[in-house]
Amino acid sequence: MKVELPEIPVNYKEDLHNLEYLNEADLILFMAGNQFMVMEELLEVFQKVYPEVKKIFYETLPPGLELKQILAGGARFGDMEIRVRPDVYTAVSEEAMQELMKRGLIEDYFIYLHNRLVLMVPKGNPARIKNLKDLTRDDVRISQPGPLEDITRYIVEMYRKAGGEELVHRIMEEKR
Repeated sequence: MKVELPEIPVNYKEDLHNLEYLNEADLILFMAGNQFMVMEELLEVFQKVYPEVKKIFYETLPPGLELKQILAGGARFGDMEIRVRPDVYTAVSEEAMQELMKRGLIEDYFIYLHNRLVLMVPKGNPARIKNLKDLTRDDVRISQPGPLEDITRYIVEMYRKAGGEELVHRIMEEKR
């Protein structure tokens, strides 16, 4: 049975790091997208400790897309196929790791951090945001992850708990 490879959107090119090492990498990392900001420093320190690891290919894509890539045995990116198995995969859900265990693709996993959702406002809170329902106001502009990001499901659940489907619809559909 032929498995359809997931497509990595071309606008995610900056999330595929060191593509030139793809087929000769000493280490392959599939890191959660929001970890892109620490990777350069992290790998610099890592390579000082492990200087023999010279060629590192890593992705900072949404973990759900990386999970699909692992399960399918690869992904398409433009006119190329990326067919590698990561040495490390970071996910935002324990369910993803359990799925990999169930399929025999990993032996074990561990939780290395917990995220928490926060509501950030400009200094002084000029829009006087006091709760999530204030986000529905027309004068409030929202910046949040896109629908393909795994963390979005937790954000939607937070909106649902705070104000039901009406709040979810207003913020996720009408204000997008």
